[in-house]
Amino acid sequence: MLDFIDFLNADGIEQLNNGNYQLIINKHLSSFNLNEKTFLNDVLSLNNKDSLELAIASLLAFIQEGWTGPALDFNPTSSFNPPVPDSVWLKLLSVDGEECYPLTTAPILLVISKTILMDNVARFPESNSLLWWTYRCAFTVQKILDNPSGSLQDLIVKQLELIAVTLPTINENRELNAKFNLEFGIVHHFYGNDSKAYHYMKQAQSSTGLEWNLTGVMGRRTKFQTYDTSQLVLHAQSKLSIEKSDGVVPEKLDLNDEILLEKIEYAKIEGKPYSINFEGEKVDLEKLQGNLNVIDQTILLAFCLNVKNTNPVDGLTTEEMFPYVTRVLENPNNWMVTTMGLVLRSRLEANKSRTVERSCLQLQALVDQWRLQPDDSPVQVRMEHIFSLLVPSKWDMERELGERFVSIGVIRSALEIFERLHMWEQAISCHQMLEQPKKAEQLILSQLEVNPTSPKLLCLLGDVRGDISLYEKSWEISNKRFARAMRSLGGYWYSQSNWSKCIECYENALSINPLFENSWFIMGCAAMQIENDDIAIKAFSRCTQMDHSNAEAWNNLASTFIKQKKLQEAYRALKEATKGNYESSKIWDNYLYVAVDLGEFSEAIRAMDRVFSIRIEKEGTKNTLVDEQVLDIIIAAVASDVEDADGRPASRLVKKLEQLLNLITSKYASYEVFILSAKFYKSQSDFISWLEYVEKAQRHVLHDPLILEQQKNFNLLVQATLELATVYIESQTLTQVPRMGTEALPICKDWNYKARMAVKAVIGKTKSIYEGTTEYERLVEKLQELIQLKNQ
Repeated sequence: MLDFIDFLNADGIEQLNNGNYQLIINKHLSSFNLNEKTFLNDVLSLNNKDSLELAIASLLAFIQEGWTGPALDFNPTSSFNPPVPDSVWLKLLSVDGEECYPLTTAPILLVISKTILMDNVARFPESNSLLWWTYRCAFTVQKILDNPSGSLQDLIVKQLELIAVTLPTINENRELNAKFNLEFGIVHHFYGNDSKAYHYMKQAQSSTGLEWNLTGVMGRRTKFQTYDTSQLVLHAQSKLSIEKSDGVVPEKLDLNDEILLEKIEYAKIEGKPYSINFEGEKVDLEKLQGNLNVIDQTILLAFCLNVKNTNPVDGLTTEEMFPYVTRVLENPNNWMVTTMGLVLRSRLEANKSRTVERSCLQLQALVDQWRLQPDDSPVQVRMEHIFSLLVPSKWDMERELGERFVSIGVIRSALEIFERLHMWEQAISCHQMLEQPKKAEQLILSQLEVNPTSPKLLCLLGDVRGDISLYEKSWEISNKRFARAMRSLGGYWYSQSNWSKCIECYENALSINPLFENSWFIMGCAAMQIENDDIAIKAFSRCTQMDHSNAEAWNNLASTFIKQKKLQEAYRALKEATKGNYESSKIWDNYLYVAVDLGEFSEAIRAMDRVFSIRIEKEGTKNTLVDEQVLDIIIAAVASDVEDADGRPASRLVKKLEQLLNLITSKYASYEVFILSAKFYKSQSDFISWLEYVEKAQRHVLHDPLILEQQKNFNLLVQATLELATVYIESQTLTQVPRMGTEALPICKDWNYKARMAVKAVIGKTKSIYEGTTEYERLVEKLQELIQLKNQ
């Protein structure tokens, strides 16, 4: 944790490494006049080395108090005269209008660190290690805010990018390089930049030389399983030396289930351990389940978090995350690494009936462990890898426990937790689930009596009462800095279809804190309603920057580009939208039309395939399965061998188009589709298939039950029958080599007989209703023509 400090003396570093933060803090505070007005000036009056020593000690003590435990046995504000409440210090930590968690303990420690490392860092000589601690301080401030802060994100990323320029190479300091990349990856993960997070996690893996892969091995998961099935496991080997940390680790609770095994029981072959291919070699499975370096364990947990961030919430994602956690928990080496592994396991087990009980109990045990004394696990051991993990704070962990209780229906216990933690939003939700709206309102009013100028409480009261004037009051009380008030007001105006006011409110909110993807999205939708394309493009572009997989934002962005006739931009946006939501037929439909307009015929065929495949499985979509006009355009382009958008001949797509037609006609019957298929095969000189599809088209219309009831259906049947008869007449001179033959044969020897039979069948079926009509007489005339041809 303190590998890279070049601005402290050896004694200061030793005290920090030993967890003696209180000694350092008391040493410096004892010389201050502990008064609110002069305190921060006293902090800045220290010389550079003493200032930085105090800043780091204060930051680590604050993290000990809020994240690692045990609780500090001193109160930095106890000697202030007059006493200063924590709320004063918390206001100094608010950023971008985002409030801090109100029960944050010892916030003065973070204020000290922020004052030195963030607000006045320019006074110190430039140093990579100083930049590193500045980012750590800023990221800690971020963790106590209600929501992500845009200005903090910019500061944090800037510091890390500056460090990266002169970071020691892997050969110079392998572990330091790994820690930096891992911390940078965790920052990007926190702010939702998944691709960047994955990049830095891979860099961290390269730094340590960790080798790992997910694979399947045969094994059993239940006690009564009589045969082996494939189980997903993670194999890993460390290249760094493995040193087990001193101290105990948190207790791992057993599952104690009557069906599930505690862990996967791997298969053995003739009594020997199962062997698999790993990095090109045959390796025993047991060897790949050995101990790992602690840094490698933190890397695996980071990859696990990224799996969660880059995949939808479903069972498959959970199954893919479990092996990472299991691999770390098999070899517990460090207090906080094991804690993080158990937190992740409890989250993954929360949605399964056979594991939800352990999930709750394990989370309760983790909450309780925070109170354990240092003898059980020294402070320095708990702090060793704290910046390489995204461990929740003690209040966040208790919040998770409350949410877990809600998920299993233990609402009152959850309510007690939320009220004790002063998490009023969750407490209100519990009251509403208990059908106690009056109590929810009374709860907020009681808190407003204590803190009548709280913008957050006013917004919550506005939520409960549905009174937008309270949002406006919250906005004014906060001096127009509480962005949540404008977000709530914007949401209200959107529900009332007042698009202009909605946009105005969201612009106010996002000017303060732009890290709200949903706010950008709603503002973009409102802008589309009033056809303000500039705001819509700006809003949806920000959405896609924040979450590249937001398919709806990409789709709406494309719609706006289409209105502006910017088809290339729309095409690129829709291509990204299809990646974000592969199962949305609406997005594929839009992609299809733009692709055809641009001459992207290959992508148009692919899009039509997806639209059909998605909608054929759903009820009520029969009329939208195939767009015959677009299909006709594609067939004409391929038949005419026009150039596509890239200048390549469309005729190269013959096989791909044929596969599409086969797919459609195998599951869906339509006169138009059969005729278009016939058109395609004729263009390819496949006369046998051409004739087959014209026959299918005519038969499809012939079996229409409404022929005898509706004139238009009869007219279509006449058209189909006359087309078929004409094709039969044309076929008399056509020959083709059959698929299994070697010489050309007539495609239809008895063409005249088949044509006459087709026409006679229709005449006989419809005579009683339509005899004497113009269309009917056309059939009679065609039959006479065929008889004459036969007699020639």
